[in-house]
Amino acid sequence: MRILILAATGRVSSYLIPDLLNSTDADLVLFGHNVDKRLQKYQGNNRVTLVNGDLGNIDEIKAAAQGVDFAVLNLMTGNPVTSNAVEALEDSSCDRLVVTGGHCEPNDAIGERSVNNSKLNTTYIHAPWYTDGDEVNYRVTHEDNDGSHHVSRASVADFITKLTQDPSKYSNDDLTLYMD
Repeated sequence: MRILILAATGRVSSYLIPDLLNSTDADLVLFGHNVDKRLQKYQGNNRVTLVNGDLGNIDEIKAAAQGVDFAVLNLMTGNPVTSNAVEALEDSSCDRLVVTGGHCEPNDAIGERSVNNSKLNTTYIHAPWYTDGDEVNYRVTHEDNDGSHHVSRASVADFITKLTQDPSKYSNDDLTLYMD
């Protein structure tokens, strides 16, 4: 499997990339601003391709997505970047997209609609409030707010890693992760 991580220099990705390298045999395409400098610890890893690119540029995303089976966008979705990523991926070999978003911004709904209305097989993950730390402890729910208010970035990374191992799970789903 070949996995594209968009916004690869983000904080969720800092947990996701090592999880994927340690738990799967997938090849990774890491895409984002200055990844060659910001993620240089992965240079020389034969399973990793670093792609400097702008999420605002659909053609750059399309080029990075060639030959990719699975894509992840770890970015709050209340901006045009989400629509750009969806458009680029719809025009590539990739048909599976996992997106992390929030509940905080009114514009998150715009990005979420772009994901859910695409022709891609998607999973939209709401994460109410992210915490740092290595604790993996979460539950999956379809409730908007069940009283919990946070989840660790490590938990989100763990959930996405498990989705890459069973891409049919939570197919075309919209869910929320909370700390258990």
